[in-house]
Order: sequence, then structure tokens, then C-alpha cells
Amino acid sequence: MKAIWHNTKYMFLQTIRDRGAIFWMMLYPLLLSLFFYLALGSLDEVELENINIGVSKDYPMKDILQDINILNVSEIEDDDLKTKLDGKMLVAYINKDGDMTIKDNSFSVGIVKSIVDQIKQTTSLGQDARYIDFNANYIKDNSIQISSLKYYMFTLIAMFSVYGYFNSVELFSRYQANIDDLEQGLIQHRLRKQRL
Repeated sequence: MKAIWHNTKYMFLQTIRDRGAIFWMMLYPLLLSLFFYLALGSLDEVELENINIGVSKDYPMKDILQDINILNVSEIEDDDLKTKLDGKMLVAYINKDGDMTIKDNSFSVGIVKSIVDQIKQTTSLGQDARYIDFNANYIKDNSIQISSLKYYMFTLIAMFSVYGYFNSVELFSRYQANIDDLEQGLIQHRLRKQRL
């Protein structure tokens, strides 16, 4: 029993003295977790705000857009368009043909574009777009409610475990008994005979 503790102490000291092992097993995951926290700490705190869009008076689907909860729809004249887009009072403008005018690309623009595209696709199929329920949720979420930050931290714990596994495999191979070529051949020969 004394020899086991002596070997364990020797392996621990040898691992601690190896700077590469310390970096990859301890410092790298800690630095990575710090960077994850700084970069992804507020990932789940995103709240959608109402999106201000302007539409032409002649746009036939503006009543559909007004029924969508997340959109604040207002009729805009063409001469007010440039000043409102430059002043960021509007995210997008939709003309009478359903084409969008935007000032910059953002998450809100993507939402408006997907809504307008869905209206265009529905009308091109010959169906009435007024029957689309944009507020309906057709997907039932049965997943475990976990924040993105916790998910990444659990993956870091798994990374700690894998790096520890690599270290233990290296230690086992280091303390493997010396086997010469003749003994290896005999072991392999016995294994070949025992094939199923």
C-alpha cells in the first residue's frame, strides 16, 4: 500500500512539473470559461422590442402587418422616407409592390424580411395572406430549459474530463510493463487463435 501512495505522489508531482499539462488541463479551460462568460454572458437576456416599419399607402397587405403584435406600422410618404430611415425612426420601409428599403442590416430587419417574404410566398401560391396567423406557435418545446451560458460551462466541464482522461492514458502507458518483441508476438498469436 505504501508503494501505491509513493507512485501516486510521484505521478502527481511529475504532472504538476509539466508546464504543458498544467496549461492544457487547468489554465486553458479556465481562460476559455472566462472568454465564454464575457462573450456569451448576456446571450439569454435578449428581449424583442417592437419594430417600427413604414409602409406605402398603396401597399395592399398593410392591414396584415398591423395585426402582428411585434410590428408598429405607420404610413409614410416617399419624401419623409429618407429622413426617417437616416434618423433610425424606422427599421424598414415597404413600398406598394412589397419591396423593402432598409438603412442598415440588423436582427429586426431579418424579422421584417421573413414576414414580408412569407406574405409574398402565400400570395404567389394563390392563397389569401390575410388568413396567416403570425402570432401562432406551431412548435411545442419539450427541451430542458437551460441557459446558453450554463450549456457552455457544462461543455467546459466535459473538456476538463477529456483532458484528464488523456493524462491518465499517458500515465498508464508510461507505467506499462516492458514487453520485448518475442512476448508481443506470442500475445498476438494467442489472440489470433481465439478469434470468433
